Amino acid sequence: MGLGKTVQTIALLLAVKQEDKELRTLIVAPTSVVTNWERELQRFSPTLSVALWHGQNRKDQIDQVKDAEVGFAMKGVPGDPTFKGKVAGDPRTISGQMTQGGMSMPFTLTWKGEPKIEAPPKSTKITGDFEGTWEGTLSVGANQLRLIVKLANEGEAARGTMVSVDQGGGEIPITQITQSGARLTLVIGPISGRYEGELKTGQIEGTWSQGPASFPLVFKRPGK
Repeated sequence: MGLGKTVQTIALLLAVKQEDKELRTLIVAPTSVVTNWERELQRFSPTLSVALWHGQNRKDQIDQVKDAEVGFAMKGVPGDPTFKGKVAGDPRTISGQMTQGGMSMPFTLTWKGEPKIEAPPKSTKITGDFEGTWEGTLSVGANQLRLIVKLANEGEAARGTMVSVDQGGGEIPITQITQSGARLTLVIGPISGRYEGELKTGQIEGTWSQGPASFPLVFKRPGK
């Protein structure tokens, strides 16, 4: 508050725009500061094209946002996914292309209602048998994806990260870690992934699920 973050962000947008004329930016802001964003954009960046989508009467603002371009990138997710699209005839639908790991595919975003923010699921503590570093290879068709999982207890709950070595190597936080006896469940919210496995003879044998697909996946200690 009062530190000039809005103006700094606008200056960054102008600088980036000079390097990439096709770049589009989506700004999501609380209702209380929307008018301030609009005023500051008009004052400090009159050359930028701005479309406002806000309020209970936003359906009446279709002419302002129709054909407006929207783009975003997902930092830290394997393959550096990016999306570029346009607001379609229905103002609550954005259609375009999603690019990830060198592949591109059609992708559509549909408005499903007002945002509902839920508290993240709680993790349990894990025994020493599960703590530490684990490595596994996920076979998806002709692709072999090397995965590294790191697990540790912090206070009353376990924490962990997953790295997809062949998809950029970025660390992805594990949203939920739970242990029940010899069974371990990992939920990786940022990529809608889930792993369920059982500790057997020093390795974790289980199944990786992501969307409608599921694949066998075994984690072993490094060097095993």
